[in-house]
Amino acid sequence: MLLRAVQLASYVYMLVMFAVTGLPALLLLGRQLFRPLSVPFVLLLAVAERFKARFRPGLLFIAVYFICTNARHLEPFPASGSVDHFVGDCLAASLFSLWVGFGVLLASGYITVSKDIVDKPEYKRLTGFFLWDSALGSMIIIAITKIYAGPSDWFGLTVGAVIAISHIRFNLGFIAKVRRYYSPVASDCSVAMELTSPYILHLSDLHLTATGAKRTEGGASGNDNLAWLTGNLVQSRRPKYLIITGDIVDTGSPLEWSQAGGILETLKEQGMRVLTCPGNHDLATAYDDIGYFFVRAGAINRQPLVNGSKLVAYLEMAVKLEPELRYEDTPLADILKREVQPAREIAEEWQKAADSAHERLTALSSTSPTKPKRKGQPSDLLALQRVDWPLASAFLNPLVERAMEYFSPPEFLSGSAARERWVRDFTQRSSCAFSLIETAVRWSRLWTQVFPLRLYAEQEEIEFFIVNSVAPDSGALGSAFGRLASEQINRLKRYLLSTKAKVAVILMHNPICGWDEETKDRHSRFRVDVQRWGLLAHDANECQQLVEIMNSNSNETLRQILLCVGHRHGSSRIGRPRQYANDPILESSGWILESAALPDLSISPRSDRTSDLIVCDREKSGLLQPARMSFSALAQFTSARPGKNLGPIGVQ
Repeated sequence: MLLRAVQLASYVYMLVMFAVTGLPALLLLGRQLFRPLSVPFVLLLAVAERFKARFRPGLLFIAVYFICTNARHLEPFPASGSVDHFVGDCLAASLFSLWVGFGVLLASGYITVSKDIVDKPEYKRLTGFFLWDSALGSMIIIAITKIYAGPSDWFGLTVGAVIAISHIRFNLGFIAKVRRYYSPVASDCSVAMELTSPYILHLSDLHLTATGAKRTEGGASGNDNLAWLTGNLVQSRRPKYLIITGDIVDTGSPLEWSQAGGILETLKEQGMRVLTCPGNHDLATAYDDIGYFFVRAGAINRQPLVNGSKLVAYLEMAVKLEPELRYEDTPLADILKREVQPAREIAEEWQKAADSAHERLTALSSTSPTKPKRKGQPSDLLALQRVDWPLASAFLNPLVERAMEYFSPPEFLSGSAARERWVRDFTQRSSCAFSLIETAVRWSRLWTQVFPLRLYAEQEEIEFFIVNSVAPDSGALGSAFGRLASEQINRLKRYLLSTKAKVAVILMHNPICGWDEETKDRHSRFRVDVQRWGLLAHDANECQQLVEIMNSNSNETLRQILLCVGHRHGSSRIGRPRQYANDPILESSGWILESAALPDLSISPRSDRTSDLIVCDREKSGLLQPARMSFSALAQFTSARPGKNLGPIGVQ
């Protein structure tokens, strides 16, 4: 009987592995056909890759299966209605349930979104419940497969999938409840204010797309609204500072960054200082086509792999808009020159070496007919190795040395293995350029190492701090979750203690608190918004730390701390944070400014809360007075509407 069980387990495993192997190709095709479902497709791709990576050693089952079948003369496909058939059906349904349930959770970023609450007593009690729930689910599968027998019967597999999905939904819901319970809260105390020229205008979640296309997750982009809004800012209410708290672009593609930079640079040329912080759509790998390669590599390596190229695109735009940005005492421009420029310089030297190799080969083959002049290719270096090894080595050795120095461990190979690998890459690639994975992995070191960025306006006694709250996770669930990491929080705390400014403004994408006025934020034993508190949330422990830092400010010079956030696409709100719902509202130095998303602005301006903009007025004391300004207040100076008469900076 044990031998039969091993045989059937091998049979089921072989079927599932065969199905999963062909899944990525089908999903890539479906991703192109159904763009609104882009994120779910990437999620399923990650599940397939994670399953193959984790269970590839189980291929031994297949060998055991065939050995047992041939040695014992066992029937490979048991007859319908037999006990062996029933056992195989149970194994198939159970394995499929495990694959769907745990595969989705692991590959989509479940560890990222649950890491902050695993030590909470409420969450620990969930473990025992899940054991009983899983046992009950297995009994249901066995009972149903007894009625509908057959290893290829889809009904049993469907039941297994339903049970697995119910586990996912329940687990995420419970995570959301526990996190909501431990997260800070705030009460909206904002007032409406009509400012002729705001000192600060706070926007968030622009979601600019290439050529105004639909957003990855569906819905219209913010291109027309931003172009219309910026045009009116130039013509009428021109703020001193424009701050944008993340999700500037929708997928993080170079074309989107170029387009966004063009619009924002127009504002800079008109005298406004533009500051931005990165959001999950700016940096995460789950929102574009090339993200599949990072999801796949991360699944195989069993750790998240982020796209550092997107981070560099954001940093280059940020420093172009505000050249005075610094990390510690080092200008951001110098950091980018040190960390990013060498890769581009090596690629240029690589191309020059290939050109020289091509010229040498052309000279050696002077008897051949004259060919059109072309640029050198890595294959020319390989060909030169065969006819003139010393000259080829003179070209290759400097490239290899620089590559080994720049792409240093722990992410890349070292020693003789690295040298052989780089010689092979420099001579056998299709073009003189590094792969996206190579530069992206190398540049991902900047993910938290350059944050918080600082901008100190000495005359105005105000300092801006830009943090990166995007969790470095390639999964669809974890990509929208927020985490600063202890190093970044400690640096921010140190900066706030040492700053000489009177006002500190922190730019951060992920929100840190719930709102008393928001129905979705009210804590309930039975219902809580899973998306808001399970997927779009920030690490609950870090939220408590940030509120404590803001409310217990010990810097005698610093009198006001403003934390500007976005991400939720909800209403614009302003309030003072507190640790728990029952705590009194203190007159502390801390303020939370949560901005509504730009694409949610109305087509026809009106004064409802969903269309409010957050502004700050500067008082004579030097402190800032945060307030709401209705969208209609800005629109009353012009008859133009979003999407119409956009003017010279409009996006067509």
